[in-house]
Amino acid sequence: KLLWILTMKPIRRFASQRQNGNVGLYASESTPVILIVEDEVPTRHLIRRALTRAGYATLEAADTRRAEAVAGAYPGKLQLAILDVVTSSGSGLDFANQLGIERPGTKVLYISIIADSIAAESIRRGQPSAMLMKPFASRQLLNRVQDLIGANPLAHSA
Repeated sequence: KLLWILTMKPIRRFASQRQNGNVGLYASESTPVILIVEDEVPTRHLIRRALTRAGYATLEAADTRRAEAVAGAYPGKLQLAILDVVTSSGSGLDFANQLGIERPGTKVLYISIIADSIAAESIRRGQPSAMLMKPFASRQLLNRVQDLIGANPLAHSA
């Protein structure tokens, strides 16, 4: 297996960063890294494309079980996790709680297509900037990401 972080900036290979036979490619320290957890492949790819074009590095998982493995294998800082509220293997809310314990500095942006769910309503009431309803435009996504982590990697790369 090979763990990839997609980015438009130069990447470095750390051959010594082997874990269970996996060698990862990691972005530079100044590139914000975002974990995407979305079970719909087209949506996940659209999110990744928007983020990488904006200069962010991304990690991807189709569900929370895979996200645990991806996040656990990545040794660097995760600035943001974009989590579908409901995935095929579990709740994005439960994964966010676990992530908050394991990586306390990681911000979370929840995404959902179910506007009237109890979870989505609770997130909107408690922290409205942390909820984005599907479908959304790339610009909406990028604005929300910048609001949450305060980083615009392309502004620093010129």
